Amino acid sequence: MGQTVPGAIQSGAIFDHIDRIEAAATPDDAWRIYLGMSVAFGIGHGMLDCRALAPGSQARMLAATMPPGYFEGYRDNDLLQGDLLMERARGAGHPFDWLLTDWPADKLTPPQRRWVEHNRAFGIEGGLCLVTFRPGEMAVLTLCGQPAALTARDRKVLFFLGHEIVNRCLQDPVDAGVPVWLSARERECLRWAAAGKTDWEIGQILSLSEKTVNVYITRAKTKFGVKSRAQAIVLASRAGHIPG
Repeated sequence: MGQTVPGAIQSGAIFDHIDRIEAAATPDDAWRIYLGMSVAFGIGHGMLDCRALAPGSQARMLAATMPPGYFEGYRDNDLLQGDLLMERARGAGHPFDWLLTDWPADKLTPPQRRWVEHNRAFGIEGGLCLVTFRPGEMAVLTLCGQPAALTARDRKVLFFLGHEIVNRCLQDPVDAGVPVWLSARERECLRWAAAGKTDWEIGQILSLSEKTVNVYITRAKTKFGVKSRAQAIVLASRAGHIPG
């Protein structure tokens, strides 16, 4: 897949990226962090949509960073019927690389040919695709552009972090109008986390084990229906659980 980018993701850096994604205040921020990583491989565009498994169903776009005019052209030319990537994604049992050259030009139908030409017109030659199935629907994460050659490890990292992004974007926070009750310990742990303390430091302050602090914060995240402690802190602050 093009020119190799050596050492784009260094050993151990995956944990740093996971921490950055988890700490992002919103799914949009997490998406920007993820796309910022993929730029190093020549794949600076991407989209995440969720759609029913029924043929021809409309996509619910959760995140997107595509060239200006891409979606308008896709819609105006009715390219869904020729979308080869979506066709492959429906039958995919695992993440996969893709290139426009995977589909021989002499085998394409007119709608498929228009889809290929549309992508090429916007500088998109290939990328990565991750599919997650849920009851009655599937989420499709696509990274695209003019991809460089990825090592097997780099692909695994991008796919692994892709799962984190999908989970983050699919998770709907609890309705802000519904009161959320937090225990005194959950409020204390969130308050110190908001002050920048680690779980170990919070444990020293509250005479708790580091593991117990993590349990309290995890419970608070569950009650608010969010994945990251940053989101829980924001919602707890808005609800008055953390003094301003």
